[in-house]
Amino acid sequence: MSQTERNFSVKRKYTDLSLDLNLDQAAADEAWTSYENIQLKYTLEGEQLPWLACALYAACRRRSVPTVGGRPGNVIQGNCVSLTRMLQHCNLPLTEFIKKMKSWLAMSHFDEGFCRRVELLERNFAVSNNIFKKYKPIFLDLFQDPANDLPRPPRSRKQRRPPCNSTEIFHFCWTLYILIKGKYPSIPQDLVSCYSLLLASIDLIYGNVVLSNRKDLINPDCQGVPKDFFNTDWNAGELASWPVSIMDYLCEKFEGVLVETKVVREYYWNKHIKDLIDKKVLKGGAEGTGLLEQTNFDHNVKEVKNAYEEYLLSYGEFDERMFLNEDEVVKGVAGASPPSTHTVHHDSPLDAASMRHAKRHLGQSFEGDHHLVPQTPITGRRYTIDRPTVSNNPLTVVTSGLQKLYALLAGRKNSPSEELAEIFGHF
Repeated sequence: MSQTERNFSVKRKYTDLSLDLNLDQAAADEAWTSYENIQLKYTLEGEQLPWLACALYAACRRRSVPTVGGRPGNVIQGNCVSLTRMLQHCNLPLTEFIKKMKSWLAMSHFDEGFCRRVELLERNFAVSNNIFKKYKPIFLDLFQDPANDLPRPPRSRKQRRPPCNSTEIFHFCWTLYILIKGKYPSIPQDLVSCYSLLLASIDLIYGNVVLSNRKDLINPDCQGVPKDFFNTDWNAGELASWPVSIMDYLCEKFEGVLVETKVVREYYWNKHIKDLIDKKVLKGGAEGTGLLEQTNFDHNVKEVKNAYEEYLLSYGEFDERMFLNEDEVVKGVAGASPPSTHTVHHDSPLDAASMRHAKRHLGQSFEGDHHLVPQTPITGRRYTIDRPTVSNNPLTVVTSGLQKLYALLAGRKNSPSEELAEIFGHF
């Protein structure tokens, strides 16, 4: 193939990509010009479509469009082009795109702010990937394996919708979680805060399953569910008084921080659930009940999906629903978590002082600007919720260090052990 033919083929592929994304002409021209300028200075190895995707992403994310019906001056960063759709068209994995994007930024000499945005995208992906790896075994511990669901037969619009199955709940729970996580732009790279939100999401879905008396969705081997739950026919009145939280069990078996997770659920998760109900995005009770009822579930799935896609177009993040398409989800997860002897099926009481301390502590993660602190990838400190912030003074640092030291020495004797005394005896 001659050079002219290759150039024509690349241009045709780029035109197809622009049409598929419904890209405005100004952004398309800017991206193509940037690609041609880079090609004059550097050799772009391999398939050219991924490089064009990098040029197009940079051109789109640096643009802004005015909001429809909003106040004068209100704009949305980016031009509402879907990153996920672009990667699907190019058949390009997100990890590969980020690698090429870093090379593209180095060749294009972009400003530091845009480079940080790409780094943030990479960190968010790493955290989300780890959270999803936690999500699958937790779900399979509580609920029936989605791999065992029977295929749904086609139905007409007049036919009543069958009750939701495990696969649909698996998808709905994750989508609701990532939608509410997107409300807090400072936490997607904070593994602990994201994990607390995930446990709150699973706890809400579990409560809805119990209140709907959907025993067919519960895993009978789950040790967090009472034994008589499957052997007794509960009426509506008895179910209404049933303890519908399983947070203590989740935190003990799956290594959650109990106090902080309950604070996240109470002050951050529940707040947005009520907000979604008030805005008619979710149909159900005021406390987030009835979400899985046949009359509500279709509406809830559709509206949560639409709200999340609107968020994607506004902020240009990668679509975290991509994890749901993994083969492992269909086949189930090999290996189970170690058994737990925990038998408490309701929230344990927490003292007010612990709740206040955790709420003040978590406020920095959910509402503060700690995400502006330079990252420390070597130590992994960015993955801890209590890392020092810019406002820490020397006294705060010393006090925190003493508290950690006391925690390490708790329960230890003042005198050395026999082994240590023997070692000292040799000197």
